[in-house]
Amino acid sequence: MLTPTLLSYFFYQFLLPSTVLPTAEESLTRGQLTVVLEQSPIRSLQPGAQRVPMLSLRFTASCSGDAEIRSVRVRRKGLGSSEDILSVYALEGNQRLTQGTHLSREGYTTLRFRGVVVPPCGTTFIDVSADFSPDAAIAGEHSMTVERAEDIDAGTVHVALVRKSSSSVPTRAVGPVRGNIAVSYLTVRTPVRYGTQRTLQRLQLQADGKEDHLIHSITFTNRGSARNADLQNLFLQAGRNRQVSRVEQKLSGDSIRFILDPPLLLQKNQTRLLELKADVRASRSHTINLLIEEPSDVESEKASLR
Repeated sequence: MLTPTLLSYFFYQFLLPSTVLPTAEESLTRGQLTVVLEQSPIRSLQPGAQRVPMLSLRFTASCSGDAEIRSVRVRRKGLGSSEDILSVYALEGNQRLTQGTHLSREGYTTLRFRGVVVPPCGTTFIDVSADFSPDAAIAGEHSMTVERAEDIDAGTVHVALVRKSSSSVPTRAVGPVRGNIAVSYLTVRTPVRYGTQRTLQRLQLQADGKEDHLIHSITFTNRGSARNADLQNLFLQAGRNRQVSRVEQKLSGDSIRFILDPPLLLQKNQTRLLELKADVRASRSHTINLLIEEPSDVESEKASLR
């Protein structure tokens, strides 16, 4: 008959899973991603404002290896309602890295990245930005944060979260409501085939009656399978022959951002027709469906007409 001591030894050695702490060498091989949080300096904005930076994130990878940013869970705080914010997304400079997401009632949302990698010893700066509702409450206060290091998914890489001390003042909606630009798509008259200067998309931009707009850039995302050099020498055209954007050499992954130079004026209640042209180098198996995914992908400012 086994004694209690022998039974305890048996269960401990052969049945219970063991927990092995990583050695210092294993931790070094695993790598680390240090993330520094800094609140936005913006204190007030118009209801309906877009691409409002709410939180700055500085990602720095250790020199032992790169770090892939897979997702970041953020939380809205403040006296305002989460319904004041229509969409939250991540930007690197002017390039949108994630799709727009809605906040939960408790103010949480998760931003999911694709192919965003910080190189060894490298640093990547990302802004968490928001589009505000035209009906955002004037008295509402909003700020954003990442609560824990575990809210950042970097795969097997260890994440260290650092909060930069600052006099954080929440962002408030004040002043008149910003004007809105509506986007509608028209029928492309001819099938898209291999060749030069093919029409890939036709669309209308229509301003409401609140303000005149200067449109500085427009970003399209391909919902099809064509990528990178499948489409080349892309530009936007107004009317039949007037080019209104710079020529972009190729897609950047699945998206393309056009700089309108000079900015395109869209007056109150005005409608403008645009066509997206490109050289198609993709095979038939690579599909093309270029769309403006987010309202803030049309970047504009109020125009002051004299």
